[in-house]
Amino acid sequence: MKITPLLLSGIITSGFILTGCTNGDPLVKEAKKINESQKKEESQQGNNEQSDKELQEFYEEQAKPMEEVIEEMDKEEATLLTTDKDIEAKEEFTDVEEFARYTADILYKFQTLQLDARTYYQFMKTYGTEELKNSLPQEEDAIAIYKSIQDAYLKENMHGESYQVTKPVLDRLGRNGYFYREVLSTKGEEYFITTIIKEDGSWKYSSDDLSPPFEVKN
Repeated sequence: MKITPLLLSGIITSGFILTGCTNGDPLVKEAKKINESQKKEESQQGNNEQSDKELQEFYEEQAKPMEEVIEEMDKEEATLLTTDKDIEAKEEFTDVEEFARYTADILYKFQTLQLDARTYYQFMKTYGTEELKNSLPQEEDAIAIYKSIQDAYLKENMHGESYQVTKPVLDRLGRNGYFYREVLSTKGEEYFITTIIKEDGSWKYSSDDLSPPFEVKN
């Protein structure tokens, strides 16, 4: 899940009314200059006090435990897909739910060390979007990076227990979509959002990021 800070602003205004003098009187001009100087100082002081207060409130809000912040967020409702059987690899996937199941299984197996780095790279080259494939390093460099990620999992003694995947949600044109994954492992419950794109008639993997929990539809 990503938190965007609010724009903090405060305006304090004050004024004085001068009476009994004409605008041409030097005393009036001098009084106006003093008045303007006082207003500027008071306004600056007021702004600083207001900003300090709002900043303090903002940082107190950010200091909440992440679990508490997530609980306060509205959860998106999603429908679970069945994962009772493995989806075989294909040259291309035209069925979006089938591709979601397949992709979720690959990601889960990579995270839980059941899939080696080279096979994961081949998944990226075969089923990644054109933009993703163009951003990949050379094969051996990419594999070394994926292996280092798995080495980090290994040091954490990472083991998977189970996972769930939701039915993909598509945009109006049916070309862009996303689905959620819930992974249960030795790290506890983790939630991810996976984005997919339809290119040349088949579904491609775009990205996978941490996300807030989702609500399962009954």
